[in-house]
Amino acid sequence: MIDLTQVRKYQLEVDVDFYDNKEKMKLSKYPNFDEIEKIISNKKILIPFSEFLTYYLFYKKRQTKLKWSNYQAIKRNIDSALKDLEDFVEHNGKSIYIPKDVQYQVNAISERIGESIGLSLINRIHNLIEADWGKIKEMRGPRAYPTFDYQIAASDGKRIIHVENKGSSVKDNRKKNAAIYSHYGRIIEKKRKISNAEKLGSYPYDSNIKYGTITAIDYRNNGLAKCWLLDSPNNFIKINPSKYKLLTRLNFFREWISFIFPRSQISSALATRINSLHKINNPFELDNTQLINSNNEPFNIKRSTFFIEILVGSIINRE
Repeated sequence: MIDLTQVRKYQLEVDVDFYDNKEKMKLSKYPNFDEIEKIISNKKILIPFSEFLTYYLFYKKRQTKLKWSNYQAIKRNIDSALKDLEDFVEHNGKSIYIPKDVQYQVNAISERIGESIGLSLINRIHNLIEADWGKIKEMRGPRAYPTFDYQIAASDGKRIIHVENKGSSVKDNRKKNAAIYSHYGRIIEKKRKISNAEKLGSYPYDSNIKYGTITAIDYRNNGLAKCWLLDSPNNFIKINPSKYKLLTRLNFFREWISFIFPRSQISSALATRINSLHKINNPFELDNTQLINSNNEPFNIKRSTFFIEILVGSIINRE
């Protein structure tokens, strides 16, 4: 059983690789392949266990729910992730595995483990932080196009990134089985449909790279979790990646202020500013333009709390 009091001491070691040579060749045509290959060639990544548990809960992320509104708020509730994993997943000192008495793993647990490890891998390839990730609204209705399952998008300032994360529990993850092949097929088919919609100009979500990840954990009590990377990039993009990155981080900042100070005027003013930035081509035109409160007076940042000043410095200006 994983002890919550020891979580900060744990790390999660994950074996990473390209799905196969075909996927490696497709990814090798992209300008950031050096960064991809650098991570994958190391064969392993280390994920702080608290990060793993937080991303495990990211499916609950909702702006309207303060408890689940952003990474830091979710991180405070990782005990619920541990309760979810209790009796179904164990830590062997390096990584996670399935206890022998779990005959059939809960599908939702496998999926969320895949989501968490997949996001952590892409973070390391693109030097992303939790503030960079934002939800993509799922399309609904009979004519709706598919979106990537996890509905997460992020920008590293150069590219807008979408990710499809899959997860499985298998007997031995050192070799692919039918479940892994099935996940691969679904990712490729979904991407094909999205690409066709993009070519027709009828797909509303911009991106110029779409990754797929497939994670598998197994029953070996001395083994490692395994994550395969796949998918080649797309070039259909209408929004500037640096603008997307700015807006995503500002939204993260606004969510944090709303969480700490639910009725703050600065949160409302920032929401108005973000809406304005969405409507102009170059959001940096409003650089140094002060926020205005409800009395049409500029906010005095020097009178803001120490917490907000630290947050501005660590999130908005972080590279």
